[in-house]
Amino acid sequence: MMRARILQLLRAAVERCEADGVLPPGAAARFVGELRLERPRQEAHGDYACAAALAMGKALGRNPRQLAEALAAAVLAADGTAGARALLASVDVAGPGFLNVRARAERWDELLGEVRAAGAAWGRSDVGGGERVNLEYVSANPTGPMHVGHGRGAAIGSALARLLDLAGWRVTTEFYVNDRGNQVWALGRSVLVRYLQRLGRPAAGMAEAEYPGEYVNDIAARLVEAHGEAFAGVDPADRAALKPVRDFAVAAMLERLRSDLDAFGVRFDVWTSEQALADAGAIDRAVEALRARGRVETREEGKLWFVSGAPSAAAPAPAAGEAAPEEAAADDWVLKKADGEWTYLASDLAYHADKVQRGFARLIDIWGADHHGHIPRVARGLEAFGHDPAMFEVLLVQFVRLKGGRMGKRTGQFVMLSDLIDEVGRDAARFFFLMRRADSQLEFDLDLAVAQTLDNPVYHAQYGHARCCSILGRAREVFAGPLGEVPPPAADAPALALAEERALVRALGDFPDVIAGAARAREPHRVVTYLSELSQAFQSYYTYVGKSLKDPILPQKRDRETPGWEARWDWGKARARLALVDGVRQVLAAALGVAGVSAPERMERAEAEDEQADA
Repeated sequence: MMRARILQLLRAAVERCEADGVLPPGAAARFVGELRLERPRQEAHGDYACAAALAMGKALGRNPRQLAEALAAAVLAADGTAGARALLASVDVAGPGFLNVRARAERWDELLGEVRAAGAAWGRSDVGGGERVNLEYVSANPTGPMHVGHGRGAAIGSALARLLDLAGWRVTTEFYVNDRGNQVWALGRSVLVRYLQRLGRPAAGMAEAEYPGEYVNDIAARLVEAHGEAFAGVDPADRAALKPVRDFAVAAMLERLRSDLDAFGVRFDVWTSEQALADAGAIDRAVEALRARGRVETREEGKLWFVSGAPSAAAPAPAAGEAAPEEAAADDWVLKKADGEWTYLASDLAYHADKVQRGFARLIDIWGADHHGHIPRVARGLEAFGHDPAMFEVLLVQFVRLKGGRMGKRTGQFVMLSDLIDEVGRDAARFFFLMRRADSQLEFDLDLAVAQTLDNPVYHAQYGHARCCSILGRAREVFAGPLGEVPPPAADAPALALAEERALVRALGDFPDVIAGAARAREPHRVVTYLSELSQAFQSYYTYVGKSLKDPILPQKRDRETPGWEARWDWGKARARLALVDGVRQVLAAALGVAGVSAPERMERAEAEDEQADA
């Protein structure tokens, strides 16, 4: 890859400057890891820019421009077949100490060949080193349908899973089902109320359900269909009698959650039940393990507390008539309530300990922004089990605000994901959810998401891919004519001579770095930003060569109607440009795939405009 090869030369230059005494001892170890290549703001300044001399000058108290000149000389001194002069056309010093680097034109042709030869593997790397990662996301309570907030988390999580896989991590995606506790009992009671109402036997004192949504009515209707009047005599306060209704309701909601996720293109490797963990004794064992480490204490009213600070001996429960112990510290938390019920924290600590026991070296959770206070509790819990809390990461997903549109099923701020998909489609929903950092609030413009114009970013990106396919389709028709074998480009001139063409190849070459950087930072939005920029650059280039230069990629119909046009047409340049189009198509498809967005090969507008241009 071009960027990697240039960075390698720069690292060697820093080491050479240290060896020659230009830089003090230890400078290479200090600065080599911080070398970065950026795109210059102006094309005239080269293909890449490096500001390393500025950082080194500030840290070392040296003139940064002089350091930049020394680095430039050291880079160019690395000659040879694989050296700088074979790769670079120039290394210039600009301003207070910037290095502007320009690659030889023929190297871009080679890079394009690497991109196309790699095919679907272009973008893969091993920066993750095969580390096993558990990525848990969505994990919506099975007490209601998925809303748009869950949808944003689902889009981010599934895109991150693809990123981590491409960058060399071994990823297992997981949905944690919170199917125990008061909220599922409330769902069971709500379904029972609607069930009894359907049988004409309203429950005394429960005229209204705790969950009032229409989906509760749907589950009640299914319960009547499946079991008739079998639960007509159930007392909502009798949990043992209510349990079959609760289990039926939870199963029905899980079926709906799976259906919503499937419609959104999201599937999980593992579904873990909180109730199953409890039934298997995992919570009891986890709490006892913490008690053995001095991190659990019995305090007032028999509650079990997690001691988040330094380990201390377990304190016995106070005897009858004795004073209760001092109030717990602000950062100690209850694990078991006075009624004997485990808290959500107890389940969560057991669940995360279970992940580690399954062999995962890194735990990444994606939570709603309102759960930020829970992060230090789980981290402290993992530390208490003897694990490095740094293995635990949480991405917080901020709220979504909908703007415009014609959706008619809104109730306050609750908008179901299925309604959003019906309104704008899966592709637009996923793309828009990924346009901003997870921790940034998102304004979702419904009207823009459905617009069939290039102002719509997902339409623009898909249109870029469809246009590439349209061009390549027309090329197959032209090249399949009576011309026979098309001659290769002239050996004495690079085929891709335009600055716009070099910029496109450079963007294609950057794709593996974009993937690796987005995976390291856990920021899928970087891929969507790259995707939009690549599509915009390609379409600007296509318009430029087709209209401004009157130098189209393929011979137009009026050209082909002129006798002898075959001999006058530059077939070498045409082949090189078609290779560029194919490379853009390949990378656009790959980036769309990371986002979980389809890459259409045909769009009416792209074909119509190409037919018009060919007229």
